[in-house]
Amino acid sequence: MDTTKLHLKEGEELILAVHGSLLALAPKIALAFVWLGLPFFLLFPLFHMRTFGVILFVILLLTGGFYAYRLYKMWSDTVFFVTDQRVVDFDRPGLTRHVVSEASLNQIREISYEIDGFWATILRYGTLNIQIRGSEVDLTVFNVRHPSKIQELIHEVRTP
Repeated sequence: MDTTKLHLKEGEELILAVHGSLLALAPKIALAFVWLGLPFFLLFPLFHMRTFGVILFVILLLTGGFYAYRLYKMWSDTVFFVTDQRVVDFDRPGLTRHVVSEASLNQIREISYEIDGFWATILRYGTLNIQIRGSEVDLTVFNVRHPSKIQELIHEVRTP
């Protein structure tokens, strides 16, 4: 797990670091593989078209590579941390946008989770929703594996 994003306070201990489930991204990952493989599947017809075909081959390859890189970067830079003092959510909804949300454990009012859909139920991933006392904004973590276990862990850490 990527813990370089989190700067622990003095005496603080990291308990859990969680990325979103890759299973939730399976359709997008499949699209990236198809997009990257398509130019090679069409290699001979494209190269038969000479210069235009080579340009089209390069464009398909570059755009597929960019899509795969963007998908990986958004997944790898979206991390949820639980420490013995706080919860921190690093979210990357796009290549140029970062959202960091943090709440101390004593600010947490309620923790709930939702598993919605056939595949989410079978593959056990869902959304963790943390309501923060004194804030109108909730901390929401999408597509985490076993959200019930994360909920239980946070409850255990909150109650010594």
